[in-house]
Amino acid sequence: MLYKEAYSIVRSLKQFVGDLYVVGSVRRKEETVLDIEFVTRVPLNIMSNKLAQYFDNPKLKIDAQSARYMRIHMPCDFGDVYMDFWHADNEYEYFFMKTFLSLDKGHQNYYKLMAQNQGFKLNQYGLYKEGLQFDIPHLTKEGLNAILEIPPYPYCPPRLASFSVEA
Repeated sequence: MLYKEAYSIVRSLKQFVGDLYVVGSVRRKEETVLDIEFVTRVPLNIMSNKLAQYFDNPKLKIDAQSARYMRIHMPCDFGDVYMDFWHADNEYEYFFMKTFLSLDKGHQNYYKLMAQNQGFKLNQYGLYKEGLQFDIPHLTKEGLNAILEIPPYPYCPPRLASFSVEA
């Protein structure tokens, strides 16, 4: 779907549901959006009830659900809409998820690999070493670079990645 269609869903849904933080391609304002991703502190069983009430669409389908993740599929006039909801158990996870899931897949994979090379485990819920979660308040990409002692990921927008610039 196009960004403007995804954004209209996000805007109206946030007004109805409340505690939703948009991440992923909508947050990055990419032209084409494959799915709409949210981070929330609302338990997902309550969220699924709110979504069913809001959309009032008999074709709304929950494709996957656990206590931490839910994927919704809904046919619309302009095509199928997929929405992913990530539940954060605490403020640390909420902030970490908002930062990590706002990165594109290239950045996420880069940080995961760099963390693994240093003996850490990194995922959308946090940074871990030997089973212990690091409490990193107000995490940013720069803060993650400093903790992992790695250079910043060289940013190149996906639509420009195939072009090279000659000096």
